[in-house]
Amino acid sequence: MVPGLLQTPDYARVRILSSWSLSAGVSAPVPAQRPAIGPVAEPPAPQEPETEVAARLARQAILTRAPDPPRYEAILDEQALTGRGAPDEVRDAQLVHLADLALLPNVTIRVLPRTATVGRHFVPYTGFSIYHFPDPGDPETVAVETLARELVLTDRNSVDRYATVFGWLTDAALDPIRSRSWISARIEDSRRK
Repeated sequence: MVPGLLQTPDYARVRILSSWSLSAGVSAPVPAQRPAIGPVAEPPAPQEPETEVAARLARQAILTRAPDPPRYEAILDEQALTGRGAPDEVRDAQLVHLADLALLPNVTIRVLPRTATVGRHFVPYTGFSIYHFPDPGDPETVAVETLARELVLTDRNSVDRYATVFGWLTDAALDPIRSRSWISARIEDSRRK
């Protein structure tokens, strides 16, 4: 999936609405015997989709904030950019948006080809973000995306494990220039259709 800070409004809307039924309490039939896994916290009540889209878009302003926007690096799986994550026209507009964002001096976008080997054939369980803060008193933080909410980790062992995985992903992904070329080629492919 494309991270929220890089999403177009339409892509954000598709992503939010795709999980809306889960947030609203609609679920698949439950088997008669469910394994005991302990108490499960109820997810927070969903906001209106347009409120969530607006909030996501407002957070994106940080990438162009003056005078000192943060550095942001994202590694995007090829499947997230070409697969079934959105209707064709939404996905095509998302690619154009990524191409524009990749030109910002503080934004680095890398594409992870589907043929890439990550580490020793490692497959990340889910998306995650690593945050580094300018204040040395603030710990490095990992936010792991889960179906229900983000899991925030600050313990050194966990952060180090995710940093290792991020290193593997970086090594396996295309460099930023080749990633921009890859994105541009997909845009041209979609225009020829």
